[in-house]
Amino acid sequence: MSYQLLVEFNVKPEKLADFVEIMQGAKSAIAGAAGCNGVQVLVSEDQPNKIVLSEHWATKEQHEDYAEAMRASGAMDKMAEFLQELPVSETFLIR
Repeated sequence: MSYQLLVEFNVKPEKLADFVEIMQGAKSAIAGAAGCNGVQVLVSEDQPNKIVLSEHWATKEQHEDYAEAMRASGAMDKMAEFLQELPVSETFLIR
């Protein structure tokens, strides 16, 4: 069974363009991870500082392995300077 992960970022207005550029660059790295079946960067029309990273994973475990590797690399910590608050994530089972 596959999973859809949505990660919502509330980005500082002055950092928005840079953050979107970073997320666009990260798409290919995420998409190349074992078990990732697709990635999209979504920008809210109603709240432009709200960015959602949508990831489709074959298994929850494969996403967890990828996320742990990102935490270990320090990539998640570097993202903090762009954000107004911690990101919020939610995982959905695709039926």
